[in-house]
Amino acid sequence: GAVPAFVQYLQRYDAPKLQFEAAWALTNIASTDRTDLVVECGAVEHLVKLMASESADLREQCAWCLGNVAGDSARLRDIVLGYNALAPLLANIQQPASISLFRNCIWTLSNFCRGKPQPSIEALIPAIPVLAVVLATHEDVDALSDALWAVSYMTDGNDAKIQTVIDHSARNPIIPSLIKCLCSNKVQLVVPALRALGNVASGDDSQTQAVVNANVLPALMTLLSHAKKNIRKESCWMLSNIAAGNRAQLVKLMNTPGLVPEVLKQMATTNDWEVRKEAAWVISNI
Repeated sequence: GAVPAFVQYLQRYDAPKLQFEAAWALTNIASTDRTDLVVECGAVEHLVKLMASESADLREQCAWCLGNVAGDSARLRDIVLGYNALAPLLANIQQPASISLFRNCIWTLSNFCRGKPQPSIEALIPAIPVLAVVLATHEDVDALSDALWAVSYMTDGNDAKIQTVIDHSARNPIIPSLIKCLCSNKVQLVVPALRALGNVASGDDSQTQAVVNANVLPALMTLLSHAKKNIRKESCWMLSNIAAGNRAQLVKLMNTPGLVPEVLKQMATTNDWEVRKEAAWVISNI
């Protein structure tokens, strides 16, 4: 009977500290295998309302709890989105009271975007320009990493889905921001930026061209010698998408100094099988 009591305490607007402690208790329960119970007891509606509280600490705790719920499964994620949780979350990202609140809200947003089956891209459209601003203007590595993962989830799909992300980030074009993160020395930025760019490059010719135009090929040249196997593998995967494009894109790839020899080096027996396989795809597409 504890969880219904915590949900009751969320509604005690005369006692913000009690609301905060109740939200914290629910956050911890939502991180276990009993997340369903938090939803069944009606917590989500009240957590969403409290995202507009005067207390920044309370807003942050509610965002954290909603992130735990949304991250549990696609079904629970859709329930959270169904309560219009996105709008107050974006408001807190755009005007954060603290770096901690900002990080937590971006992490929660990434959970709103992930999972299979994927959420409708139409439901996430308001988040796209906000994420574009974060990627273009912020330096905090934790927040950038989660923003990049959110974009990678959004661009994982058909050409129309990829185009929606490009179109709604026109004021702060998202591809140059992804390239900037791809060239970072922080692995936690490189990995999701590589995934997002690879998703875009897997689209139609114009989407692939947008990635090529942003000068991705020299960056990939560097990443092919990265210490992390997964980065080498995904770099080859993106190159295979570009190699499968039109003639001009293939010529650009072939004319990047040292790139094809480096891909051939990835096929050597000293490399991991998964890296070799993706490198073979590049050569096959060429």
